Amino acid sequence: MKNVTYILTSPVTKEEYKKYFEFRWEQLRKPLKLARGTEQDEFEAQAFHCMAVTQEKRIVAVGRIHFDKAQSARIRYMATAEPYRNQGIGGAILERLVLYATNGAAKLCWLKARESALPFYFKHGFFEVGTVDSNLPVDHLRMEKTLP
Repeated sequence: MKNVTYILTSPVTKEEYKKYFEFRWEQLRKPLKLARGTEQDEFEAQAFHCMAVTQEKRIVAVGRIHFDKAQSARIRYMATAEPYRNQGIGGAILERLVLYATNGAAKLCWLKARESALPFYFKHGFFEVGTVDSNLPVDHLRMEKTLP
């Protein structure tokens, strides 16, 4: 697929959130045969949500971050639809989330990454800390990035 034109935005309306969560479920949970509802958690209301949307209003990538401690922020639910990968879209979302954490005075940003996503996070300055229990049927590693 050729490079796509997109904007980074956050869901605002009820309908935008519905599409945003549907995309998360389709990309992250449905392939693992997990039920609807597993694409959300108790931190949604306090989190910063980011999504890449095409000119046609199609969501092609998402990510979310929330502060879990005074100076620590956790990224969750990063996903880019297959045809839109390797175009810098996921990286743009990740950079926006890290900037959000930095502007909120976080000193550490962390996440649980699927093994298949490790090269992506290494490319963006994260380092591997060790294995973690993800409560999902796929192995994850904890990755961190020290913030300025």
